[in-house]
Amino acid sequence: MSGIATAIAGSAIVSYVGSKKASKAAATATKDSAALATQEASRQFDVMQETLAPYRDIGEDFLPQLRSFMRGNYRGYLESPDYKFTLEEGEKAIGRKASAAGSRYGGRALKEAVGYAEGLASTFTDKYFKRLFNTIGLGSSAAAGTAQGALQTGQTNAGVITQAGQNLASINLQQGQNVSNIAQSTAGNLVTLKMYNDMLDKIG
Repeated sequence: MSGIATAIAGSAIVSYVGSKKASKAAATATKDSAALATQEASRQFDVMQETLAPYRDIGEDFLPQLRSFMRGNYRGYLESPDYKFTLEEGEKAIGRKASAAGSRYGGRALKEAVGYAEGLASTFTDKYFKRLFNTIGLGSSAAAGTAQGALQTGQTNAGVITQAGQNLASINLQQGQNVSNIAQSTAGNLVTLKMYNDMLDKIG
């Protein structure tokens, strides 16, 4: 009967080793899966960050101009090419009109030129401010999108890591239960074998 006991013990060892291997494989798969998931989430964030970078940059580039303008420094729009071009073309038109009337350097021509420049400056100031504000708003939206992406990536990675931890804990718990079941089954089988041997001894 010792052969049967050996077989029972051998079966328990095989079961234990098989359970251990299965648990190790499941744990490895869980860790690998979590690593891949977090890497992909981080890669997607990098792609989004790179895509939004030019818009963030242009917003940052124009922010000092808006700040300076808001503090009363109007040199930015007075030196802008479109303002200069519009002013020069308007002054040329007034000059041509005055020349045709024979009073290019007269008081009326100068008054019209000053009035035109003042009106253009007033109109252009509002356009210049809106253009700067909208450009910076574009950069601000890109920055907010990047921040949101970073937050979402962090939450995704945290969720994946948490789930992986729970899965690993579950695998370890199951491994412990398997070992306990194997031990109990083996002990039960050995007790049954002893009882069977005792009974045979009494009979024989």
